[in-house]
Amino acid sequence: DAPQVDAATTVRGYYRALPLIKPHVRITHTEPSGDQLLVTVQSDVYAPVAYLKTIDDRTHLSDNYFELLPGVPHVIALPKDEAEGVQALALPIKPKAKE
Repeated sequence: DAPQVDAATTVRGYYRALPLIKPHVRITHTEPSGDQLLVTVQSDVYAPVAYLKTIDDRTHLSDNYFELLPGVPHVIALPKDEAEGVQALALPIKPKAKE
């Protein structure tokens, strides 16, 4: 197995100053793994702040907030017994008001 490598995107400036398109973040796959549920999410466009939401807001996620690049899957693990009503969402970035 190859070692895992993480990546980061650097934005020089404010997200609200970028001409961002509203992302469509969706769950593309779920897979049980022991007492965990692995949830794969993807976005059609760049989503700087994506997250999973469940019925219980105290759910323990392997990644609370994450960045999604277009078409690149991201896997989050959460306890199976806390996965009820899981949804994938993106934090809305409001454009900067014109001065």
